[in-house]
Amino acid sequence: MYVAQRYTGLIAFAYIVQHVIRQRFMGWSLPENPGMAFAKVQHELANPWMLAVYIIAMIAICWHFAYGIWLFAAKWGITPGETARKRFGYACAAFGVVIAVMGLASIWAFVGPNYRNTPDNVLRW
Repeated sequence: MYVAQRYTGLIAFAYIVQHVIRQRFMGWSLPENPGMAFAKVQHELANPWMLAVYIIAMIAICWHFAYGIWLFAAKWGITPGETARKRFGYACAAFGVVIAVMGLASIWAFVGPNYRNTPDNVLRW
């Protein structure tokens, strides 16, 4: 679990770096065109490779966060004893699943059929 925490942290860091570079410094400038934010991400997620990156990153980040909360509580003595750590582990696992489902649902909002408001030719840069 400790090693997986480190790997998911690396995945999160790499994802955040690429996301900031691609969303802030490439293509349309969102500070000048804030209405293009949804379309910009929607266009990026039209690429199957980037969609896979976002899905993997979302799951890794949620796991990293949920396990990090559990580890924090265990190391700082908030959950003293094996029983408390086990119960809190279940709560953290449930929390991780909930935020992962929410994150994946937000990704689905960009690629699903309900919000097809960005034609393929809107974002050419």
